[in-house]
Amino acid sequence: MQAFLITPKYNKFYIYKTPTTPYQRFCNAFGYHRMVNTRNPAYPKISLCIECNNAWKEFRHKSKEDIESKISEYLATPIPIQGFMQINQSQPGSSQSLKPTQTNQVLQSPIEEIIIADSTPPPNAAAQKKAAETINATNMKLAELQQIYNSTNDLEIRNNLLEHMATLKQTLHDEDNKIKKLKRHAGYQ
Repeated sequence: MQAFLITPKYNKFYIYKTPTTPYQRFCNAFGYHRMVNTRNPAYPKISLCIECNNAWKEFRHKSKEDIESKISEYLATPIPIQGFMQINQSQPGSSQSLKPTQTNQVLQSPIEEIIIADSTPPPNAAAQKKAAETINATNMKLAELQQIYNSTNDLEIRNNLLEHMATLKQTLHDEDNKIKKLKRHAGYQ
């Protein structure tokens, strides 16, 4: 068994690519801090923006120095080194005791796929609204499952979570295609 240490890449400009206001700099710094603490470089932007807005409500009335010091504190968050275990099948004795589904399992975060639904469908588009609500609810479920996945070390639980997240991602894609199809049909009329 070999352990490899890696340092994931965290983006300090995850929400706003070119921040110009203190709010935008705060959001980027808060996002960086949150991604590092959860060890998820692909943190869902929707839930990150909601959390950032709640945190900004506490800081927006403080002095510029306090805001800048908080931004500096968030950006100075140390990145922990994460160890990933890969089990090698060629080792005699140790690989026979493991289940076949776990022999080449690499412990790492799944890549998060976010689909942002159009938040303002036309008022008479009930099917588009329902699909958008499904997408938003599925994104929130995926974010929760991602946090659970990152916090557990049990391979069986991780495998179950991966399967469940795959079905949710398929639901996301299906609903996104449904919205595109409905918009295309509405455009023809």
